Amino acid sequence: YSRWVYKKSGVKAKLHVIPHGIDTGWCNIKVEWDKLADPLRDLITLKQKGYKLILYFLWHSPLRKGFDIVINTMCRLQRVNPKILLISKSNTYPVHAVLKHHGIKGYQVNAWLDKYNLSALYKIVDCLIVPSRGGGFELNALEGVAHGTPTITPDKGCFSDYKKYLITCKAKKGC
Repeated sequence: YSRWVYKKSGVKAKLHVIPHGIDTGWCNIKVEWDKLADPLRDLITLKQKGYKLILYFLWHSPLRKGFDIVINTMCRLQRVNPKILLISKSNTYPVHAVLKHHGIKGYQVNAWLDKYNLSALYKIVDCLIVPSRGGGFELNALEGVAHGTPTITPDKGCFSDYKKYLITCKAKKGC
């Protein structure tokens, strides 16, 4: 996709594509639940209480990363099933405060997670949503797929290279 964008914008230089990669050994780590970081233990407790957990990463650029889409979607989902929670991973943006303002129940993981705990996070949640409107690539989408986590993305843009591994949604005009 990035190569196509460069060519469409008029770049004449020879372009080389280097595929994204994930260390599959990392994805196959056997998680020992008693060694998890505290925030992840909290998530396991929620799962044991019957909650469905939807993971969303937001480090910057809320509009570009589709935070408004997440808010609208979670409002509708929680009206139908209040046991669906948004698990946000962010250290730089007050996701939880914004969700609370909209009446959305969720849990924000602020802690830095090493690879072991990040791998466990992907395995704990029920799905990952990545409604990004732009950017060259979204690594967390590829990491989710590599961990076997159902991953929902727009059907266009940087996700087009990996459509066969994703659950894609038609992007509406303006999104």
